[in-house]
Amino acid sequence: MPVIVVVCTANVCRSPLAAAILDAGLRSSFPGTLTVLSAGTAVRDEHELCASTVRQLAVRRIPSYVAERSRAGQLDAGLVDTADLILTADTAQRAIVAQLSSAARPRTFTLREATYLLEGAARLRASEPDPLDFPASVERLNTLRATIVTPGSGRGRGFGGSGRHGHPLDIVDGHLKGPKSHADVLHAVSFAAEELSRLLREDSRVPV
Repeated sequence: MPVIVVVCTANVCRSPLAAAILDAGLRSSFPGTLTVLSAGTAVRDEHELCASTVRQLAVRRIPSYVAERSRAGQLDAGLVDTADLILTADTAQRAIVAQLSSAARPRTFTLREATYLLEGAARLRASEPDPLDFPASVERLNTLRATIVTPGSGRGRGFGGSGRHGHPLDIVDGHLKGPKSHADVLHAVSFAAEELSRLLREDSRVPV
């Protein structure tokens, strides 16, 4: 059974929201065939789910327990190694995943990066005679990194984190930037997760 792990910093906002949306969107089409978890790179001892995230889930009629049950807490090498696909909120967390396990690099993407690459993968369906299993599909996404130009791909940072002014593939933490910025971040996370769910559901070459 494939395992998807979504990563942010504190595991209270971006990653549980994205994981819940992915879980709800994919389980309806592929019941019992995958596990979606969320984790953080710097989780506090007391970390309740962000109230704004709960409200976002309510708007989408997703019970908050869907996000709560996904939360694995602190990201570690063991969780990284069990994941078939790792989705991070930003490039800084993508770099942390690679530090925990260099072998995870080919299957680690930011949420926005995965969306861009899945859109490219969809264009390859007609040329593929046979469906790909989930690990092979993730491997293809990694291969497409070399051929599909994603925003910011020419910055030369490789697998490193975002710079001072951020990266186009980042969805940055909005907690300390005021209510409007926080709301904008949650909207961006929701949009990316919904797009990923749609692309995975529609892509018959990505059987999950």
